[in-house]
Amino acid sequence: ENSVGGITVPLLQTASGQKIGKSAGNAVFLDPEITNDYDLYQWFLRATDADVEKFLKIFTLMDENKIETIVKQHEEKPEKRVAQIALAQEAVSFLRGQEAVKRAEFASEILFGKHNLKEMSFDQISDALSCFPTTTLPLSGVVGVGLPKLLASVGLCPSISAARRAIKSGGVSLNQETVARDEGSNLTIEENNLIFGGRLVYLGVGKKEKCFVLVEERC
Repeated sequence: ENSVGGITVPLLQTASGQKIGKSAGNAVFLDPEITNDYDLYQWFLRATDADVEKFLKIFTLMDENKIETIVKQHEEKPEKRVAQIALAQEAVSFLRGQEAVKRAEFASEILFGKHNLKEMSFDQISDALSCFPTTTLPLSGVVGVGLPKLLASVGLCPSISAARRAIKSGGVSLNQETVARDEGSNLTIEENNLIFGGRLVYLGVGKKEKCFVLVEERC
């Protein structure tokens, strides 16, 4: 007689008992169209000290001795997050490849201001664009448009009035530079605000909400 077998997988939980999964709203996906390389990398990087050793054993192919060494280094200087970095690098490399790790880390450096965008070429950053929210607009949808309207049109703010409030609070940046609270609401995007050879504008609201505005190539 034919026999039937089955495989069960233990429920994945954090050390605090929180379930990890789609229904809990904290899941990531293998499909890069759903979870980009940056978000996948950050998901692993946000692992708590209480969870990181278990996650290293579950999500990587590192042997026990290497994991023990990494955990020991982490316990000596937890502020350096050695274990979380190792987890993110190993897991993303296994799931997406080493190029995905490079894209995610480069995107992280851009997000936290470690690169001066004005000194970079479009070719240098184009590969990392998949890691960021990016809106493509015609030149007429960017140049000559007021900053509050542009912030609302790309979805960084729910409305023009909300964009004005964000500017007045000092929380808006244009190409990595904080927009002046008093003048920003009246600022109009000009050609000289386009970086990377006139192809992009980099907008930010707060510390985490960022967006590249990609200008359609001109004929």
